[in-house]
Amino acid sequence: MSDGTDRLTAPSASRPAIHAASLLVPRSIDAVEMESLRAVIERHVDYSFGDVASLVFQTLIVSRAAFRVRHREWPTTAGPGDVIWPALCASSNQGLAGDDAWVFDLGTAVARVFLSADGLARVSLAACDDRYLDAAEQALLDLLPRDDPEPAFEDTSAVPVTFWCYGVSNSTRRRLPTPAWAEIEDNYMPCTRTLLKPLLERPEQRAAGQLILWHGEPGTGKTHAIRALARAWRSWCDIHYVMDPEVFFGPSTSYMRDVLVNSDGYFDRHLGDRDDDEDNEPDGRWRLLVLEDTGELLGVDAKADAGQGLSRLLNVVDGLLGQGLKLLVLITTNEPLTRLHPAVVRPGRCSAVIEFERFAPDDANTWLRDHASTTTVGCSATLADLYGVLTGSGPPAPKRTIGFA
Repeated sequence: MSDGTDRLTAPSASRPAIHAASLLVPRSIDAVEMESLRAVIERHVDYSFGDVASLVFQTLIVSRAAFRVRHREWPTTAGPGDVIWPALCASSNQGLAGDDAWVFDLGTAVARVFLSADGLARVSLAACDDRYLDAAEQALLDLLPRDDPEPAFEDTSAVPVTFWCYGVSNSTRRRLPTPAWAEIEDNYMPCTRTLLKPLLERPEQRAAGQLILWHGEPGTGKTHAIRALARAWRSWCDIHYVMDPEVFFGPSTSYMRDVLVNSDGYFDRHLGDRDDDEDNEPDGRWRLLVLEDTGELLGVDAKADAGQGLSRLLNVVDGLLGQGLKLLVLITTNEPLTRLHPAVVRPGRCSAVIEFERFAPDDANTWLRDHASTTTVGCSATLADLYGVLTGSGPPAPKRTIGFA
């Protein structure tokens, strides 16, 4: 467990089976069940699990046949100090997510609770009957009261983005400020703008499992364009950012499975929440999986350098793994297109291939004048170079040619 501490509570008085219990009171489990949990943890806790709390919760679901599962989340002002119930397991992670986690035995239900540093409670409940789920959900709402202040205005620039990192407890979600395309389009050369604009204005993706490939030198504005894309697509697409793509496409399949299948409510809508009408369709939202700077996965010799990374990527994009998922994959790389594996850029695989170009000297000087700078440059420049001029770091150095000239 990365940057975290976990503990199991000591066993106390014996308790009835979950399907027979009638009291909704947090309690500790008996010694026999505790030892069973310990044995499971010793066998299965390794680097493929992000936290003990999830393992304990999943083990209890199976051992007690509590197969009615519900997932909920809500904003709350409650903090870890407000969680006064006795927990079977408590976990504190000070890494990326900053989550505290608990597992509670409520007699007629078991509950796993994640409480994030930014005040979001994420609750998973399991029981053998929906009536027990209703009571357990209300008990958790009493413990962690919902905080839904009415916003003074709707901030359309803030877009929720889910971040994933291997070994960190679950995922973490943050609202990020994003620019409108009209605010930043002048930061790109005409050829790049021509390709980006229709992509950002797309009302909704229709074909599943397609790849979007952006390539260009560092500092040409790819990350800034991702933020603009997140804002432009916010009405129909959720953004998921994988911080460690080399691990995502690595030898362990559990990490990829968690991101693709369980990510941000997808599990709730498709596999959990049996209390909803069975005829109801999922809300139909797409997901955009963002993987930045992944040149080592896409190169001509990618299979030799990154093992099965390239094969897994292509399977996610248009193989069996991606079928049935409303999923798009956006990959950025600093490598030129000629250095990418031909399987990645073959016709029909990419819905968009966009090069982020350097500014030519004349275009760079026009950009600087438009931003009230009197400095001029005599060579091509990246967007980062031009912002550096505005902040006083001086004009960009001429681009060097590497190799024999």
